[in-house]
Amino acid sequence: MKKWFCCCMLMYNMTDVFAQQLKETEDSLSHHNTLPSVKVYTTNEFGVKFIPEVYGTMIFAGKKNTLINVNQSNGNKSSNNMRELLSRVPGIHIWESDAGGVQPGIATRGMSPNRSWEFNMRQNGFDIAADPYGYPEAYYNPPTTAIHEIEITRGTAALQYGPQFGGLINYKLKNSAELRHPIGFEFENSYSTARLFNSFTGIGFHAKKHNGYVFFNHKNGMGWRENSMLRNNTFYAAIAFQVSSRITIAPELTSFDLLSQQPGGLLDSQLRSNPKQSFRSRNWMGINWLVPGVTFSYQQDSTFTWETKLSGNFSKRNSVLYNQPINIPDTVNAVSGKYANRTVQKDRYEHFQLESKWKKVYGSGVRKHVAVLGFRYFNGYTNRLAEGKGSTGHDYDVSIQGDFNKDIDFNSKNVAVFSENLFRLNEQWLLTIGARYESIKVAASGRNGFSSGNEVLLVPQQKNTNFLLLGAGFEYHLSKTKELYGSVTQCYRPVLFSHLLSPPGTDIIDSSLSNTKGYVVDMGCRSKWKNNFTYDVSLYYIRYADKIGSLLLKKDNNSYRFLTNIGDSYSAGLEAYVEWRKKIKCNKHILDLNIYLTYAFNESRYSKNIKDSSLQNKRVENAPQHIARTGFQINYGHWGVGYQYSYTGFCFSDATNTVLPSTNAQVGKLPAYAIMDLNTEYRLGKLFKIKSGINNLTGRKYFTRRTGGLPGPGALPADGRVVYISLVKSFS
Repeated sequence: MKKWFCCCMLMYNMTDVFAQQLKETEDSLSHHNTLPSVKVYTTNEFGVKFIPEVYGTMIFAGKKNTLINVNQSNGNKSSNNMRELLSRVPGIHIWESDAGGVQPGIATRGMSPNRSWEFNMRQNGFDIAADPYGYPEAYYNPPTTAIHEIEITRGTAALQYGPQFGGLINYKLKNSAELRHPIGFEFENSYSTARLFNSFTGIGFHAKKHNGYVFFNHKNGMGWRENSMLRNNTFYAAIAFQVSSRITIAPELTSFDLLSQQPGGLLDSQLRSNPKQSFRSRNWMGINWLVPGVTFSYQQDSTFTWETKLSGNFSKRNSVLYNQPINIPDTVNAVSGKYANRTVQKDRYEHFQLESKWKKVYGSGVRKHVAVLGFRYFNGYTNRLAEGKGSTGHDYDVSIQGDFNKDIDFNSKNVAVFSENLFRLNEQWLLTIGARYESIKVAASGRNGFSSGNEVLLVPQQKNTNFLLLGAGFEYHLSKTKELYGSVTQCYRPVLFSHLLSPPGTDIIDSSLSNTKGYVVDMGCRSKWKNNFTYDVSLYYIRYADKIGSLLLKKDNNSYRFLTNIGDSYSAGLEAYVEWRKKIKCNKHILDLNIYLTYAFNESRYSKNIKDSSLQNKRVENAPQHIARTGFQINYGHWGVGYQYSYTGFCFSDATNTVLPSTNAQVGKLPAYAIMDLNTEYRLGKLFKIKSGINNLTGRKYFTRRTGGLPGPGALPADGRVVYISLVKSFS
């Protein structure tokens, strides 16, 4: 409660101070006091749209992008089913081993889906990862029932958002814009045969000079697999104050807590016989996430906009587990009569960031150009307590005996400036040119273990880097509804915290270890025709240079792991999205038919400068070559029916492309799989509807991930057949 109170007071004080300063600034200007008109952007009937060339303070011209309208998705929102929610985004690879969909892992173009860490993950423009520079894993994701739109930009987002090759995913939460009355209430309650209950409640309100939205989401249940208990709460509150005709101040607060039992992995044979079984009943993870933020917007007129975002992150992630390979049973010791001690880890994350952008429209007539200038400051701190000797019990107990073996402090600092300019050469040609300068510092210090009862201190590690990223793109409008687009952008991924740690006496870190750098190229054609047909077909190429990894080396007949830049990899492929919609008058109602298809071909391999010759030309791990999804949606009268077929090709779990599974199931081929989903809804008037569906219609036994740590180790099964039903009330 003290942390909540401090965050709320900080946001209130910041809001009050900035409001006074901005009001004084505006009063000193001799401009008219009428609020300039704002072009409201909405999605079309397909539920997917290409983001406009200029959107807010961002330039999207020439960039591969998608805007998803979540409200028009008939998928299972109660379990955040990403293969349905992102079905119209080609090439999305999903790890489907997370109970209840609370922490989905997604990736694209041959990258790792591990907690979506190859994307810059944001909510309403605020970073939600633990540390985007040192530990970019997204432990928090908003519940799907709270999301209005999902904004996805591929790797060309690096100029505006920084460290990522995958691109940007920005969850835009609901607000009170849909309200026709001063206050509105909505809810969605769901239950599934995966033994999960989800309850969502939202309240929106608006007045002449302010509006707001608050929601609370609760999820609990036992999960589809054994030992998959889950309890989760998410609270969100936002309010926007229109201080004057030009100034808006919008504070918001997100709180998330999760307690989940980790059922562990299985051997391949165990998974084939019964994927519901679990041999780990004592593994737990607990998360507490708190993200306050405030947005200051100033619009002088239709040609100048200034937006500043301030945010913080005050969060924790704890785990207690028996982390032995799955082929080593977790049983009672015959001598002591007790289970083995579990291992405890505690992480604490604290970061502060400021991001400010200015947009200026200049020129006249057809040649109205747009310039965007931005600045970012980030300061992050992470404390990691690891390898603590935990209890021998079964429950969530993170107390330890003695001291943690590791007690390490990580720090990250970043200062960045960027600029992009959109030049309208004529009615057909648009050109964008941009640059971003980065200054990054990551450091680690503390205790890295004990030897003969004495502390082994980590040799202080620090990496300072400064570099420039460049990018350019174009659009050529063939007609009002069809355009060619293309872009090339340099990208990077900084040295992570895990790359600064060397276990005592076993591993060595390359003193010249450097950031991963490269570039992303996109080229495509997209079109929308009369709300009946839309498509986006493109080619891409990604150079992932100086990839960081481990080599097994020997010195004086002793083996050790050498952490270094192991070499370059590339990803090249095709992404295609096609959707057709037809409305047919049938009796008293309109039959609304929607059919879509997405397909992605990806070739990802290790290529140049490979320090381990055995990796030369091997396929990059976790990179399926084929991903396809197709389906339809029919609405007639009060009824709606949707069907989807998803296919994901095989991939490998390691860089050496091991085919046969290891004895502990942590390494081996990940087989291809195909899944079908069916959903229905019945509308009870304008406000209420009943939704139901079946995920994994045929009950396919499959898995999408192998791992040696949480939430494994072993092969991690995805859910089998799950039936759900939801009662939904919309805003009045």
